[in-house]
Amino acid sequence: MIVHPELRRAARPARRPLLAATLLQGAVTLTHLAQAALLALALAGLAHGDTGRLPWLLAAVLAVVGARAGLTVGQRRTATRAGARVRVALRDELLAHLGRLGPAHLNTARAGAVRTTLVDGVEGVDAYVSRYLPQLLVTLTVPPLVLAALAATEPRALLGLVPALLLALAGPRAWDRLLATRGKEHWDTYEGLGADYLEALQGMPALRAAGAVGRTRARLEERSAALHRATVAKLRVSLVDTGITDLAIQGGTAAAALLACWSAVTGSTTATGTYLVLLLASECFRPVRDLAREWHAGYLGASAADGLAALRTAEPAVQDTGTASAHLRTPPELRFHDVRFTYGGAPAPALDGVSFTAQAGRTTAIVGPSGAGKSTLLALLLRHHDPQEGRITLDGRPTTEYALDSLRQGIAVVSQETYLFHA
Repeated sequence: MIVHPELRRAARPARRPLLAATLLQGAVTLTHLAQAALLALALAGLAHGDTGRLPWLLAAVLAVVGARAGLTVGQRRTATRAGARVRVALRDELLAHLGRLGPAHLNTARAGAVRTTLVDGVEGVDAYVSRYLPQLLVTLTVPPLVLAALAATEPRALLGLVPALLLALAGPRAWDRLLATRGKEHWDTYEGLGADYLEALQGMPALRAAGAVGRTRARLEERSAALHRATVAKLRVSLVDTGITDLAIQGGTAAAALLACWSAVTGSTTATGTYLVLLLASECFRPVRDLAREWHAGYLGASAADGLAALRTAEPAVQDTGTASAHLRTPPELRFHDVRFTYGGAPAPALDGVSFTAQAGRTTAIVGPSGAGKSTLLALLLRHHDPQEGRITLDGRPTTEYALDSLRQGIAVVSQETYLFHA
């Protein structure tokens, strides 16, 4: 029963459809209870030889089944719409923030890992929010109502149901911390494998030219084996969780049935009460079983929550504090004043004491070998990074005084594709 704050936040844009999906899910659960009660009355009538009401009771059961079918379809459609709204809103928010982070973010974050978070992670949140959260609310509300009804009919049955229900709900919580740890390990490994595959596919010509295909294949095989180990480790913990829940459900149902039969044998309850206990005992645990099923469907979203939060809260490499407009009426003069810049983790600066002037209205060419810093000059002009020393001015004003959107709208880039030829 892991409810991550990031996933609760993601559910906010779809509060109303999620509430509607939860209410419909509760109505579906109530139809199961109504069916159990009607069947108990029918069986009690048969036990007493009273078959006069049997056709009406069976007709009511069929009506309840039909109503449940309609409610189930409506619930699934509503939940699907809610999940789609959450998915689209979350992905749009992350993509917009990724745009604000700029290319500098990918100097420290792997593109494949970001893609995995944006695609698989967001899809997992859809299942978690649209299926698991509504069922969680139903599980926390319906079983107490069933217990209250059974307390009025056959209080002894609670001796078997209440401890079992508490064990089914609280027992697996002892494994939540370990399950969260295993889930994070699984997601990190899955994210790393996705990043490796994407980079290998994008750089395949360079890998072949450098003779690195074999090393890359070995690394992918190692990553795949690590993902298999992480998946199995997570499944072990998940199976323990499921085993505790199933043991509590089966044990509680059996205990309630034995107590009901004992009450019937001793004559301390009616036939109707006995059949109600027998049928409602199973229905008391139905929301718990459904919750376990929906948990497995939405577990990927819970595992990806930390990655989603990290991407959403990542800080840009530069702060957009400027207010001036860069929409200039005349060609501006560009100057680099003793600029020094070093990429994070690099042993040497990419630019060291660079100064030059690109005069207004003229074409200035910057040439140099690969790695000389030409792309870094452009990145600093676009303010993907700010220099550690020196300053850059445009039309006599430091580029930090311009609004980022305005500055970048005035710069055009025509890129080229580089080919490595055999020599």
